[in-house]
Parts: sequence; structure tokens; C-alpha cells
Amino acid sequence: MSLWQRIKLILSSNINAVVSKAEEPDKILEQLLVEMRNQYRDAKVQVGRAIADEKRLRAQLDQEASQVDEWEKKARLALKSSDEELAKKALLRKREVEGRVATLQEQWEGQKNAVEGLKVALAKLNDKIEEAKRQKDVLIARHKRAVAKQEIHDTLSGISDPGTFDTFDRMTRKVEQ
Repeated sequence: MSLWQRIKLILSSNINAVVSKAEEPDKILEQLLVEMRNQYRDAKVQVGRAIADEKRLRAQLDQEASQVDEWEKKARLALKSSDEELAKKALLRKREVEGRVATLQEQWEGQKNAVEGLKVALAKLNDKIEEAKRQKDVLIARHKRAVAKQEIHDTLSGISDPGTFDTFDRMTRKVEQ
């Protein structure tokens, strides 16, 4: 292993150790929840846009469907007035509008299905965020318990150190002398 590789390894391991010590689980978990809430908010905006598009398509579909009826009425009126040429033109227009209606119907149904899927995904995302909130509290409590156990262990280790008792005995003898 070259000198530079060893130095790089030492530096990266020391940096990792500093970062690991600086990590505070409660702050990191809270930040992750903030990011999840932001993602949820962005997803909710996107779902709202998709719903608006669906409604716009539905309105357009309804408008085109009403035009089909109008062209049919115009064709009937033209036939009643014995104007076959005008009736043919009205029926051609009706057929054109029916084609647009069929296309819009497909688009609207696709959009409607997409919106339903997005709503389900949004609900699942919200459920995951709620679960993460509950887990965060549990994890923070476990972390605090572990830190407290470590502090107790460190304190007891210091008390049970034989050097401490030897020093105490030596000081006792010195005072007695």
C-alpha cells in the first residue's frame, strides 16, 4: 500500500469517526421527517394538477358530446326542410365531433385511472410518513436509553477502578498519619 493510499485511508477513517460522533439520531430523524413531509406536499400538488386536468378533460368531453346532439338536431331540421345537402353536411360534422368525443373519452378515462392511482399512492405515502413518525419516537427513546446505559456503565467502571480505591486508601492513611 502506497504512502498516499495509507494517508487517504487514515484521513477518511478519521473523518468518518468524527461524522459518526456528530450524528444525533433525533435530529437526523426529524430532518428526514421534514423531507418526507415536503415530498408529500409536492406529491399532493401534482395530484391536484392531475385532478384539474381530469376535470378539464371531462368538461371538454361534455361540451363535445353536446355538440354531437346539436349536429344531429341540425341534420333532422335540414331533412324536415327537405335540404338533403345541408343534412349531409350536418351528419358529417356530427361524425367528426363523435370522433373527437371518442378520443376525449379515452383520454379522460386514462386520466381518471391515473388520478385514482395517484390518490392511492398519495395515501400510501401519507401512511408511511405517519409510521415513520411513530417509529421516530420509539427510536429516539431507545437511543436515549442506550446513552443513559452507557453513561451508567462508564460511571460504574470509574468507581470500580482499583486505582481509585488504592488512591482513596492511601489518602486515608496519609490523613491518619
